[in-house]
Amino acid sequence: VVESATLFRKAAGVYQYLAQDVLPPLEPSLPPERPPEATPSMASIMSLVCLADAQAVTVRKAENKAASGGLLAKLHYGVVQFLEEASNLLKSSVVDQNDISDKFRGFLSGCSILHEARSQRYIADDLMKTPEKLGLAVRLLRHATSKFQGKLPCNDSWKKTFRQEIDVLSQMLRKCEHEYDSIWHDRLPSLNELPPLEGKKIVSPISYKPVGSNKDFVI
Repeated sequence: VVESATLFRKAAGVYQYLAQDVLPPLEPSLPPERPPEATPSMASIMSLVCLADAQAVTVRKAENKAASGGLLAKLHYGVVQFLEEASNLLKSSVVDQNDISDKFRGFLSGCSILHEARSQRYIADDLMKTPEKLGLAVRLLRHATSKFQGKLPCNDSWKKTFRQEIDVLSQMLRKCEHEYDSIWHDRLPSLNELPPLEGKKIVSPISYKPVGSNKDFVI
């Protein structure tokens, strides 16, 4: 797990180097119809995606070590923050949006939905431990489940992952609703009353140090 996270961080460093040091001076000599991979903005996007992958691996390690639910919720949402930053950069970049594959867009949105749901699941689990907060847990789990509606991916392996997460959320929701209905008869809190999601980013790029001069770097 540690080795995987390190590899993703090194990859992020390579993309960062491309975005900051290699591609900008090459832009004047590159043709306008160049592929998106040859633009600094796309290299920056890929650096963020690699950091999201590194953080996801780190979260898995924390889960195996039975870290607290509060910490795991923040770490999962940290993955979402990396992906949202990449998605926003993609929308604002000069790259022709038609050159970006639907599969890549689906990867960004799918990963974001999954990790946001897992963050909400850990928060709900903590809320369920306090009877007075059961209503918040019900509302949060319903909101998390609704994010999956109409978002089932075409890829079979992704479908399986999505369905597993939906099943876990649904089981938690049924349990939470049963406990809530047996204790309280008040209206459920609104979405505005839900606790805000907080992220914690704990990974950063490992700087790439090229051997030789920049002129030896070949694309």
